[in-house]
Amino acid sequence: MAPTLFRNGTTNVSALSPSSRSVRASSLAVLDPCTLGRPYHLLDEVLQDIKRKIDYSFHERFNLRRGTSFVTSHFSIAAIRSRDASGWHTYTCNQGQIAVRCDRKLLLALLASHYDTPLDEVTLNAPGPETGAERRFAAQQHTALLAAFATAMIGDQAEPFSPCAASMPGPGVRILRMTVSDHLHNLAGNIEFALDDMWLGHLFARLDAQHQRPAPDSRPATACIPVTLSVRLLTKDMRLDDLLRMSPGDVLPVRLPDTADVLVDDVRLYRAALAEQQGALWITSFEPVE
Repeated sequence: MAPTLFRNGTTNVSALSPSSRSVRASSLAVLDPCTLGRPYHLLDEVLQDIKRKIDYSFHERFNLRRGTSFVTSHFSIAAIRSRDASGWHTYTCNQGQIAVRCDRKLLLALLASHYDTPLDEVTLNAPGPETGAERRFAAQQHTALLAAFATAMIGDQAEPFSPCAASMPGPGVRILRMTVSDHLHNLAGNIEFALDDMWLGHLFARLDAQHQRPAPDSRPATACIPVTLSVRLLTKDMRLDDLLRMSPGDVLPVRLPDTADVLVDDVRLYRAALAEQQGALWITSFEPVE
């Protein structure tokens, strides 16, 4: 069906085929309302800093010791959803509060790597009740990840996190979600941070710091760099035997050129004109040498 255009006054209505409508709908980007009004779209460099710190944590704790290949990817920030109510573990420090949630399959894979035990596919896909070892390891892993995240945000000012009473993140928090994968074992899972207002402030403060530029110094330069200029007035080609026969008192007939070469450290920078005044030679009319 070809598109048909109907005109009624100043309103144009285009009737599109179903296939055309589906193509147009698929090309539209859906905006998360939580990102409106703040420069979330400029956070790519900040998220890359977070990725580098967390990747380094995985490398030091697992990849380097156990031969795994855990890396992070697909970082995103979104509003919390109603179905995101369970599975959170909350930690706090003087800089704010963060709740952490990790896919259990990924956590069990990290636990197996930590204790250097085989990865049991049956256990990963159908795990039993949570054990005490799993809870203790989860707390250790959460605080290690939070330390890496905080270091990326506020550097050496980051303080250790400690667990606090579990609570569901409030409606104003934003979820920082990342995918952790190990292609050697065909594993992947999500880790999520629920950031409160204080940590969102740290996030955008980091963005401001990355985009700050030093103000130009309007004061005149006070430092002087001494430079020695050498002027080469002329050159003369001579045969070697004539040069070797020269002795004191010999006279070489020369003619001064119209221009001279001006050098700094044997590098020719300018070509200058020669002028004579009161028996002295002057150089003037400097032209840069291309």
